[in-house]
Amino acid sequence: MQGKEVIVYVSDNCKECDRVKEYLELLGADYKLKNVTEERNFLKELQTRHIYATPATIINGEVILGFQKQKIENELYDLSIK
Repeated sequence: MQGKEVIVYVSDNCKECDRVKEYLELLGADYKLKNVTEERNFLKELQTRHIYATPATIINGEVILGFQKQKIENELYDLSIK
């Protein structure tokens, strides 16, 4: 997990966003939080990737939409079969 770039796009009043943050904290992952409600430029960043909803977690360039516990864990620990 060390050396992974983790960015989490969230919005206000989003339970799924809270679940993603809580799970990353439980795993001890360092992540950069980008709140699209507070900063409209973050929303534009997401839209350039054709993403229009939160939460969106990006781990070393891999996009995970919503709260997908297993996918987050797979990307953090390189467990994905590619």
